[in-house]
Order: sequence, then C-alpha cells, then structure tokens
Amino acid sequence: MHHHSMQGQGAHSCDRRPIVCPVQQCVVDNYFVENQDYIHPTHILVQNHHLLNNFHYFPYMTSEANSFQTQDYAFPQGSSPDYNWMDYMSQNQMGQGQMPMMPQ
Repeated sequence: MHHHSMQGQGAHSCDRRPIVCPVQQCVVDNYFVENQDYIHPTHILVQNHHLLNNFHYFPYMTSEANSFQTQDYAFPQGSSPDYNWMDYMSQNQMGQGQMPMMPQ
C-alpha cells in the first residue's frame, strides 16, 4: 500500500502564488422606521358682527321770558302811598338827609 503524505498540502510553497477570486458581494439590509411631520396649518377667522341700534331723542325745553313796560304816574307833591314807605329804606338811605314823610 502506498501512502501519500499530507504534508505540505496546506502549506504555501515559495513558488506558488495564491489566486484571488473576484470579490463576492453580500448585502445586509437594514430597515429603519422614521417619522416625518407634515404641518397643514389652518387659519380660522372669527368674525363678529355687531348691530348698533342708534336711538335718537328730540327733547324740547320750555323757557319763559317776562317783559315789562313801565308807565310813570306823577302824584301831586306832598302825597304819599297808603303804606309806610320808610320801612323799606336802608340805613344808608336814611342817613343821606332824606326828608321825612309829610303828615296827611
């Protein structure tokens, strides 16, 4: 029986160069869940409607005016009215040399 030695099968000899095969492409897929915000703004206008009632009043005022006309009557000199007119004189008037009332 003939035995072959396995010696040197895995060993590189100096006269043999390795053969490099093309690169095998492998893909490892990673999956990520990401959230994207979408903003949809809405403007709400609250419009207030007011009804203004204008109440118009027309009040009137009443005033009164008095007009006077004068007439002068001359009584005979020395006559007096039928009341004591000196009761209506002020102290200043009495001290100004007024004549006293004539007796009737």
